[in-house]
Amino acid sequence: MFTLARLQIAEGKIDDAINLLKLWHEDAVQNGRVRSQVEALCLEALAYQADSNMVEASQSLGEALTIGQAKGFRRLFLDEEHVWPLYFKRLFPRFTPGA
Repeated sequence: MFTLARLQIAEGKIDDAINLLKLWHEDAVQNGRVRSQVEALCLEALAYQADSNMVEASQSLGEALTIGQAKGFRRLFLDEEHVWPLYFKRLFPRFTPGA
């Protein structure tokens, strides 16, 4: 389900990806699919980051982390381990991975 959004982000179709993710996020909330809700928010954060919109990226990631922590979701965040250091580097310019 989220593969299309990932592809759109990779192709630079950020607006399309964000619109799709917002729809999926709403559907996940309405139908009680918390894991899908968190995954949509993580991908939203990555899409906003790819679009250099760090304010929206931070909001989406913050919401994903809040929900994810409360539900004990770790794998979801670990699966994206290759992009988080880049994300944090842009969000926090003094961030040094592994330091």
